[in-house]
Amino acid sequence: MSLPGRLFWVALLLLWWLAPAAAQNTIELKPPAAGQSETGTEARPESPTRLPQFDFDPAARPEADAVLAALTGLIDRGRDRPFFGLPEGQTWRLEGPLKIALYSDRRGEFVPALKSAANAFSRASALPIDLVTSRPLAAAAGAEAVRWATGANLEILIGPRPVMAQFAGAIAVNQWMLERFEDGHWPFTFIFPRDDSLIGRVMIAGEEPPEALEASLILALVWALGGVSLGDELQGLIDPKAPQPALTPLGQEVFALMYNPEMEAGLSIPSALRRARRLLDR
Repeated sequence: MSLPGRLFWVALLLLWWLAPAAAQNTIELKPPAAGQSETGTEARPESPTRLPQFDFDPAARPEADAVLAALTGLIDRGRDRPFFGLPEGQTWRLEGPLKIALYSDRRGEFVPALKSAANAFSRASALPIDLVTSRPLAAAAGAEAVRWATGANLEILIGPRPVMAQFAGAIAVNQWMLERFEDGHWPFTFIFPRDDSLIGRVMIAGEEPPEALEASLILALVWALGGVSLGDELQGLIDPKAPQPALTPLGQEVFALMYNPEMEAGLSIPSALRRARRLLDR
């Protein structure tokens, strides 16, 4: 299955459960307190907005409208943003290198895809992104020491779903999302405190099929870079012909624009999109 197909598979899986939840309650999204999950009014994402599909010549630079539409789909997500640890009305960007620690007893299976995805996003954003350590799952119990020793600020754990759920519960992952993960309807769960020592921690169930595992690794990097997506927004941004995760020309333009020096953190979302339009029109 192609990579966009894998991402779409995950998006469909999630949308199947998000749609009934959205229809049955009217609780507004509210960001959880730092390091804690809410009780009663859980933050949860709305159903992702589908982007129009764009035809493009792989050898040509994508049209500005296509780039802006794709960027809009990743950042202009209103109440969904706090669910990913992002301010609702303002832009956020990683100001230093992204250093990844992978914890899994099957890490040899995932390192090639993770490195390929990291290289692709690094080239597009001009941000250093590196897998700085890969260790057995048991080593995640000492993750704080690993962060101190390696500078890792994004932790990805892959293991049996019950073990991942225990890790997630211990660090106060959003309860609504944790329940979806525990009952097998979400392939991952995550928390993004985005503080000085830890950008985020993503826990992935190792029982998931290979396409879901690979898609989850790609999504983990998108989230760490400040994108809001459950998969559907990445349609057209991931190269379907590459043997390992890679960005299309459109994807390269989108993440280059997101990390353009003039797209600083703290802009209102409308202001950021207006600035993006001016940058594209130059």
